[in-house]
Amino acid sequence: MPWYVAGCILAVVAEIDDSGPVSVYENFVLFEAADFEEAEAKATARGKLEEAAGDDMRVNGHKAKMHFLGIRTLRAFMGVATGGNILPPTDGDEVAYCYFEVSNIDCAKRLAAGEVVEVTDIARQDPPPDWEVKDPQQ
Repeated sequence: MPWYVAGCILAVVAEIDDSGPVSVYENFVLFEAADFEEAEAKATARGKLEEAAGDDMRVNGHKAKMHFLGIRTLRAFMGVATGGNILPPTDGDEVAYCYFEVSNIDCAKRLAAGEVVEVTDIARQDPPPDWEVKDPQQ
């Protein structure tokens, strides 16, 4: 069965003041599923489970709640094929990626150095429409 990696978005909101900054996490989780729809259902169930587990949180001493906000990305995991089968994930496999656009190469270098730069997140295009993807086995 194929593998998928889902970017599950969760937010932590303090009950005392929900108008301030909100901590947002994107957890990348692997799922084995027959197809995209099953993987999406599994990812949603996992996010709801994490939300329920965060019912009794505290942030800086104040009661807070974890909110599952949805699946930002869901991509097929391209494992190594051997004998017609896709092997499960193993050491060194790429399981997720982010696709950003920045205004120029200097911004890209600053992003790589950990600096704050303006980016456009092209999360749902898989792969980018103007790229030609070649099978690495050929």
